[in-house]
Amino acid sequence: MSNNDLLAARQQRLERFDAAKLMLGQVELPAVEPGLDWDTLLTLPQWCYWPKPEQLRLILVAGALFSAPAMRLWIDASRIRVARELIGDNTFERVMANDAVPKEPIELMSSDNVEALFLSTGAAVLLGSTHKALQHYVSCLLPESAGDLPSNIAQLLLSQALSTLTAINQFNESRQTTEDDVDTSRQEGAL
Repeated sequence: MSNNDLLAARQQRLERFDAAKLMLGQVELPAVEPGLDWDTLLTLPQWCYWPKPEQLRLILVAGALFSAPAMRLWIDASRIRVARELIGDNTFERVMANDAVPKEPIELMSSDNVEALFLSTGAAVLLGSTHKALQHYVSCLLPESAGDLPSNIAQLLLSQALSTLTAINQFNESRQTTEDDVDTSRQEGAL
């Protein structure tokens, strides 16, 4: 075995250990789930390791993307305002403009409570995109799910949610850099 092979094997063992440690800390383990093996543990989604506020943001954005086809039909300004406040104006605009999500609403849950809607449908997206053998464990990290979502749709929505968050983060970082540059220029001009 080469040094690279040894390093790769060590890294794989560390990732498996981290996944097992995370799952053991989240739930009281029943009998081992069918299909749960070391290779399956490696498929534990990266968002499971994120801090709670970042997980919540992902859940809300995934739920908003799931709900976007129905939101396009909303006429209640207060519900739209709440949706904007939950995920932010820029994120809301990106969600509503996203043309990769299904055009027709998928009925899992209907709710006048926008936050409950986004949380439960976002949980359905994240859960549906997770390997079946890990869903029991991952569900402990999520709010109550609105129901079962086909894996292909869940994967698409999760991918779009991650892309949306990445784009928003990059936008915010570039805006902050620009503001810092302006502040520096003002300070230099004052000298």
